[in-house]
Amino acid sequence: MDITHPDDIETNLDFKREALNGGSTFYKTEKRYIQKSGDTVWASIHVSFVHDETNQNPLYFITHIIDISEKKAIELDYPIYFAFGP
Repeated sequence: MDITHPDDIETNLDFKREALNGGSTFYKTEKRYIQKSGDTVWASIHVSFVHDETNQNPLYFITHIIDISEKKAIELDYPIYFAFGP
């Protein structure tokens, strides 16, 4: 079972493909996760790739996930404010 929201899966895979093909050593995005209860949780994701000593082959990902559900709820309630920024 995938916990990533279906609408965010392709974007997430695109970031990983680009990084694994040497395009980047990290990426940052916002995406949704589906909880066991079925509720959606918004998260800010920061992913870094750790490579081997030749810096050619990725060994693993380090992922930092921050729950931004509250921020997203406010953005949805006040879209005009966030369209122009602070």
